[in-house]
Amino acid sequence: MTIAEWMMIAAVLLAPLTAVQVQKWLEVWREKKERKKQIFTTLMATRATRIDPSHVTALNMIDLEFKETSVLEKWSEYLDCLAEAPKIPAADSPEDIRQTYKNDLKNWNGRHDDKFIDLLYEMSRILKYKFDKVYLKKSIYYPIGLSDLEIEQQVFRRAAISFLGGQHSVKMNVTDFPSPNEGDEVVQMQAKLREYMLDLMEGRKSIPVSMSPAEDEQQ
Repeated sequence: MTIAEWMMIAAVLLAPLTAVQVQKWLEVWREKKERKKQIFTTLMATRATRIDPSHVTALNMIDLEFKETSVLEKWSEYLDCLAEAPKIPAADSPEDIRQTYKNDLKNWNGRHDDKFIDLLYEMSRILKYKFDKVYLKKSIYYPIGLSDLEIEQQVFRRAAISFLGGQHSVKMNVTDFPSPNEGDEVVQMQAKLREYMLDLMEGRKSIPVSMSPAEDEQQ
């Protein structure tokens, strides 16, 4: 048999195996792409609530699923920015904490948003989505009430921890005091009652008891 005939026989024999292997490669490729899309979809859906647990989980999966250098570089820059997030400060009152935290958060949010949008844009480009940075940044719905609620919850949590840890005390305003005469009368009555109880217990005094005949006996 000629070499050409041997190659033809080998091709016929190996064709099923090759087809199976190619099918497996395609399945693996689709699964990897689907996992990337799932991460991107989660980040898009929660980009207005970035402390959502699912958002944090998706961020932590980037290193595992994305191997593209451009995406990993943007993720590294965004991670550095996250490490600089403002902390809720210690202050004398919850209102002081709230105002200071809001100011720090406002200054940090600008850089934080830019880095996050850069990351989303690079991921969308890799996944063949046609989003621009303006769309990714502006097309977000997040009611102001939810933002205030999120800040208030963090402020309340910090204030509660500070109080329970003994770092701050509860402020009290006294609005009324008993009059001097009223206070003296209460003290005197308490002293007399205490003296009377001691006399009863030690036998110096007794409780007067009167008895009257029963109605049947009277009849």
